[in-house]
Formats: sequence, structure tokens, C-alpha cells
Amino acid sequence: MINATIDIGVLYVEDDSQSAESVANVLKEFADPFYFAVDGFEGLEMFKKYRPKIVISDIQMPKMNGLEMLKAIKEIDPRVVIYLTTAYSDEKYTIPAIELRVNGFFLKPLNLTKLVEDLALINNQLELRAKYNETKKLLEQYQMAIDSVMIVSKTDKRGNFTYVNDNFCEISGYAKKELIGSSHEILRHPATQSGVFKTLWHEIQMGKIWQGTLQKRKKDGSSFYVKSMIVPLTHDDAQIYEYIAIMWDVSQQVEQERELEKFRLKERFEHINKAIDIGAKTNMSSLPLMAFETSNEGTVLSASPKLLQAVDPLGVENLELAIESKKLSIASLLKLIDKEIKRFNSVEELIELVNIFAPFAISFGALDDKKESYELVVQSNTKEDKKYFLFFILPLA
Repeated sequence: MINATIDIGVLYVEDDSQSAESVANVLKEFADPFYFAVDGFEGLEMFKKYRPKIVISDIQMPKMNGLEMLKAIKEIDPRVVIYLTTAYSDEKYTIPAIELRVNGFFLKPLNLTKLVEDLALINNQLELRAKYNETKKLLEQYQMAIDSVMIVSKTDKRGNFTYVNDNFCEISGYAKKELIGSSHEILRHPATQSGVFKTLWHEIQMGKIWQGTLQKRKKDGSSFYVKSMIVPLTHDDAQIYEYIAIMWDVSQQVEQERELEKFRLKERFEHINKAIDIGAKTNMSSLPLMAFETSNEGTVLSASPKLLQAVDPLGVENLELAIESKKLSIASLLKLIDKEIKRFNSVEELIELVNIFAPFAISFGALDDKKESYELVVQSNTKEDKKYFLFFILPLA
């Protein structure tokens, strides 16, 4: 029993009606679609119309013989598979057929079982070839898409370039002929720490994908930045034979981040100057904060008006008198703060004040588990024996 399916189209050309009938009856059961012609001329016309992938033809036929038809078909489609059936072993037929790139011969009388099995095998090979070509085309389209927008390079195991695309040449300033065969070190920027490349090479040699941003050097010596993904390419035995790098130009983004960092530094310096100006004052009277000043011995030396108003259960004058006489300790004032103050500055104000005093902060943290109040301790820049204690009580939820 023959177990085979041929689903890519078969054209059978034979002028001997007796032998043709038996072969055609078998082939049309397994080949779909199946076409039959009685001479070379009709076979050529049917091929032009239906374009089957496999052609089986006799050699000696009227009007147009098999070799003439074979030549015409190969001119139309060089990839078509053609087998000739013949009872001859004469070189005057076989040699011209081979020169026309015939795929093989079937000797008459045909063994129909073997014929169908051979055709099924050919069918599978053609399907595999079609899938391969489809995959190859898809990969080429992917490569075209990537090459059009990405910076792409490939290097061998030693790090020498084997491929660079046009975008790579454009951003680096090098021509392809200058890069192919050269080491990737040609683009290495001296500002990049050697540890970065050590880690990179360790990971990709282990078969891992490396991702990160690299600063590189152009041919003219200027810099550019790329976000890179480097992928090891391996054979079936998992042995690495090449590395491919897919990169994005992030130079503009890096420059923008640098400008933003410059702005932040400038803003911080402004805060520092503001803090210095505040710290230079010898009393709390002008501070619009809840704050007090202490000696290193733990005695309260002064307090801001906002603090006095907030924690004074005995009257401002009595509290000020206790401070002036240096009889009010930090511990006593903290008890008053904890007992009397329920809510104060907003979160936004807290963030702003922390930014202002951050350069001089000794400590900052929550005063309680609920994180409703925060303490910021700031060292005075004018008097070594004094510290500012700033308290921020957040609004209750």
C-alpha cells in the first residue's frame, strides 16, 4: 500500500496512450493537482498555464520532444523539478538532458510504487525548500527593517568587525572598508572605564545578552552615545561564532540629561546659598519655620516665633524667659512639641525645606512610627557650638 501525498502539482507528459493511462490513473490519486498532456507542445502550454512544481515527461514525442520542452520550461522557471522517462540509455539523450539540468530519470517500464514514493520525497524536499525560502525572506525583511532604523554591527570572537550597516558608518564617521577587519577598540572612548568592557565581554562570552549605554568615539574624535544590546550567535552545538550588536543613538537624550543635571546642581547651589544666609543669622526671629537653636550641651538658646506660638501653653513671655535664662532643655521642649503640636506644614513645604537645608543636615528622620512628624537637624555654619533643630509636623490624615 502506498502512503504518500503530493500536493504541489504534477504535470505528466506522455504520447503513448497505453502506458500513459496506467501511470496517470495512479498519479492522479496521489498528486493534487494533477495535469496530463500527450506531447511536448501541449505540456509546455499546460506548464505556462498551471505552473506545477514537478514535471515528468517522455523524451521521444511528436510536435515537441521532451528535451525541447525541458529547455523551454527551464527558461520560464529554472527551479522547476523535471524527471524524464526513457527506455534508452543512449548518450545522445542523457547528456543533453543533464546539460539542461534535468533532475533525474525514470526508466521504463515505470515501477509505479517507487515512482509515487520518489515523488513524495521530492514533494517533501520542495516543501522544506519553500519554508526555508520563506523564512530566509522573512529574516531579510527583518534585517532590512532593523538596518533602516538601528545601528548594527557584527564582530567575530576576537572583536573584529565582520559587518556594519550604513547607520553605523554614518554615526561613526568611518567607511565600511575602514571598519571591516578592524577591532571594535577603534571606537572605544577613553572616558569609558575598563571595568565596563570587562563585564561586557565576560557576559557575552558566557552566552548571555549584554545591555547598556556606551560612550563611543567617532573618527573625528568627538563622542556619541548608544544604547546597546549585544547578542552572542551560536551554532547548533552552542559554540559562539559571532556577536551582533543592535544599537540606538541616545546622544541627544544623554545631552539633555546632562543639561538637566547642570540645572539641578545650579538649583542646589542656590539652596546652599540660601541656607548659608539663613544660618548666618544669630537668632530665630526671621525663620518662617518651626525651629529652635541649641548648644552642644543640650540647652535651648532660641526658638522661632512659629514654634513659640505653637508650643506655648504657659504664654510666650514665660517660655522666652525660660529660654533666655538657659533653663529650658531640649528634652523639655520636645515634650511640649509632642504634647501640643498636632499639625503644621504641608508635604510640599517639607520637601522644599529639606532641599534648602540638605547641605547642612546632620540627620533627618521621622519622630514617630506613624511618620506624622519629622526632625531635621542642621549644623550652624557660623557658630560651632550651636545647632538648628527644625521640626515638621505633617497634616493628619
